[in-house]
Amino acid sequence: MQKTIFPAEYFNARDTLLCGQVFRFVPHEKGFLCYSTDKACYVYTENGVTAVECEESDAEYFNYYFDTARDYC
Repeated sequence: MQKTIFPAEYFNARDTLLCGQVFRFVPHEKGFLCYSTDKACYVYTENGVTAVECEESDAEYFNYYFDTARDYC
């Protein structure tokens, strides 16, 4: 599994998934299991950071899925 960390100021798991544009996720532990095509990740926000945990081969996919490369400032 690979864990990627992002500042929660611009990427909050709860706010992102509950915005109404994402439909395939379920609450899990302290965050959410998120599904897209044949891939899955665990995403959660705590202590000022958002973490995305997934298979290493899916990390680039979920970076694109959550649009983490874009600067929203």
